[in-house]
Amino acid sequence: MEKEKEKDSPQIKQQIQKQSQNIQQSYITKEDQQQILREYKLIGNVLGLAIYNSVLLDLHFPQALYKKLLNIQPNLKDLEEVKPEVALSLKKLLEADDAQLFDLTFSITKKSFGQIINIDLCANGSEIVVTNQNREQFVSLYIDWYFNKAIQPAFEQFKIGFNDTVGDLLHHIVSPSELQLLVIGQSALDFEELESTTQYDGGFDKKDPTIRKFWDILNNRNLQKEHRQMVREWEKDLQEQEAEEQKIKEQQKNKLNQNDKEQLKKDDIEKQEQNNSDLQQTTQSSSQPTTVQSLLDKSSSSSSSSSSSQPTPPVKLKHKVSKHAPLPPKLFTEEDKRRFLHFVTSSSRAPIGGLKEIRMIIQRNGPDSDMLPTAHTCFNILLLPGYKSRMKIRQKLLTAINNAEGFGLR
Repeated sequence: MEKEKEKDSPQIKQQIQKQSQNIQQSYITKEDQQQILREYKLIGNVLGLAIYNSVLLDLHFPQALYKKLLNIQPNLKDLEEVKPEVALSLKKLLEADDAQLFDLTFSITKKSFGQIINIDLCANGSEIVVTNQNREQFVSLYIDWYFNKAIQPAFEQFKIGFNDTVGDLLHHIVSPSELQLLVIGQSALDFEELESTTQYDGGFDKKDPTIRKFWDILNNRNLQKEHRQMVREWEKDLQEQEAEEQKIKEQQKNKLNQNDKEQLKKDDIEKQEQNNSDLQQTTQSSSQPTTVQSLLDKSSSSSSSSSSSQPTPPVKLKHKVSKHAPLPPKLFTEEDKRRFLHFVTSSSRAPIGGLKEIRMIIQRNGPDSDMLPTAHTCFNILLLPGYKSRMKIRQKLLTAINNAEGFGLR
């Protein structure tokens, strides 16, 4: 009994819990921790190099990270971006008539390695009750813990890696939102800006019919004109198909008529030979008389079997044109524009200053053909065959941008 009581004592329970926690934490060695910190530093290096070389990255860090890089303290609004439910609870705490109804102290709980641990936000925090007088201090301490103390080792290495590349030059000349734009670019896309600064090569110029149709498609201009052209092309293809069908039917009919004539001639010869043979048999064998009706039956059966008409084979065409007129072209959507931008530049966002800063080059890649457009993302070059029709430009362009995967960070 004494041993059981000793085992159930609070001191023993606390010691067992601490030993269990130490065993679970021992799964991550010091070498592993150092390696993790080195990786955080490497990510900071990559971010700094991207800014230094004006390369946009598809890394959507919260605004608080850019504030910390510029030594600006995050606030409750930043917490709302990453932890909306917690931020809403803190807002309710600040607006409540009586903060003590929340039954909070200056300590929080956190799950670590399967264990729930208590963390004091200040000295003896578990003994200090949150009231109307100190609730603002509680919110401030929680935000400081979440954005600073809880991630201090990792963020310090991240910031060291970032500053190794860009130094402290950005701290006094950019705001957090501007720093974010340097990394990920602008989300709004103005393709008319892109058109205004695009250059042309290989025989193209801005007045080329292919180029004018290309920009009309990307900027959703002259859609009615494009639809009328699609209908005209469809009517032309349909007429050509009907003429081809009629030509094939005439050829098949002539071939069947010629075969019928040859077959009738052959039947007449066989019929004459059969009659001669029957007459000879009639004269030679008087014991087996042959009636005229039997001769007629044989003749009719042979002629009907040999001269039966063959069924007309179906008409086969290389390309089948639909009997229904084409529908109006769909708009080139924002998602299509982002895919196109990623296809040409390997980034779906605009740099600071807008799309006019990209200075894309459209180079002619041969005459009208079934080739798809291609791109050199390192130089923002689009290789475009000299397509003649709007419909073909739209189809080939959408096929290319929706089935392409180039270089990028994963």
